[in-house]
Amino acid sequence: MRVLRVRLAVRSLTLVALLVGCTEPDVVDCGAGTERTVSVSDRHYCVHDTSAACPARLPHRYRVDGQLVCASLSDLGRATLCADLGLAAGCAIGDAGPPPDAGPSPRDGGRDGGPGVDGGGPDGGRPPPDAGPPPTQASCEMATAGCGSVRVEGGSFEMGDPALDASDPVQDVALSSGFWIDAYEVTVGRFARFWDGAEHPAPSGPVGYPGGRELAFDGPVDAPGGTPPCNWQAGDGEQPINCVSFWTALAFCVWDGGRLPTEAEWEYVARGRAVGGLEPGRRYPWGDEAPPDCDRAAWVCGGTGTRAVGSFEASAGVYDLAGNVAEWTADRFVRFDDGGCWGGGPLTDPLCLEGAEERTVRGGSYGDEALDLRSARRITGGVGPRNGFRCVRSR
Repeated sequence: MRVLRVRLAVRSLTLVALLVGCTEPDVVDCGAGTERTVSVSDRHYCVHDTSAACPARLPHRYRVDGQLVCASLSDLGRATLCADLGLAAGCAIGDAGPPPDAGPSPRDGGRDGGPGVDGGGPDGGRPPPDAGPPPTQASCEMATAGCGSVRVEGGSFEMGDPALDASDPVQDVALSSGFWIDAYEVTVGRFARFWDGAEHPAPSGPVGYPGGRELAFDGPVDAPGGTPPCNWQAGDGEQPINCVSFWTALAFCVWDGGRLPTEAEWEYVARGRAVGGLEPGRRYPWGDEAPPDCDRAAWVCGGTGTRAVGSFEASAGVYDLAGNVAEWTADRFVRFDDGGCWGGGPLTDPLCLEGAEERTVRGGSYGDEALDLRSARRITGGVGPRNGFRCVRSR
């Protein structure tokens, strides 16, 4: 009987170790300040409460739910990290910063860079020494899905596509400075932090943009649409918020610490820069090939509505630039061949504030054909509650 009890105890301990993914203490020396070690298959982790230097065998740094995580692999997305560490699927992934006394280092994130990584160079790049850590997102003070931002360095590119209506002739555009862009479309969960608080304030004055431009805030801050296919009342915090008006989207971004992107900034991120072996001027964030099926984006082929943010492969750390929800930009809609805001020579930090009240919408949605998912595709939309969005920050 005693032998049987010992065998059962050993088996129980083995099962518990497998369930929580524990490593033997002598597999990796994580050093002082280690809260726990985790191993799943060939992926090994040390979890720290505070900043620490990672051991040589676990050189890749992540910030997961506010803790430093040292990992053996760099190609780990949010879903893998959350699952391996026994956390909720929507755990917050952020920038871990450089190791102590090590100076600037690459920001390790998802498979293509992930939140907190610089996507400005041809291979994902290294943030410049003065880039600093990612700016704060007010909606992410508590762990929630869809948090994190990606650093993009400024540069020049050819904006537009002669093959697309309203996007011809091509514009020579320069972005004079870098910026941070949300890695994910704003989620229902993040938007709820803004809307469910004591106030959901409108900006107190004009919203500043690069080049000294200002966008006057002229509209109401209204609740998103609540009936399907709107996601606001569906209760899934990982879905992108949609059915949001232009003015409410802008108010959220200012409250969150940023602003809506210009359409030049949006297109530069999606197709205007060389990233991960992809050349500038590509048709889609992933290259020139139209999506052959529903494995690249949420578009009309699926017929099932939006998907949780980050469900598809990222482009240099930025997710869902094609499909899911169409995204507001700050610009009024003026065709490239109509003059006014566009044409007349090279443009620096353009922001179109002329013309009718309609704004330019980018990226296409789950209900659109592949043509509307093209990164240079410009769609006009009234300012009412109809689209989703993401924010950018100039610092």
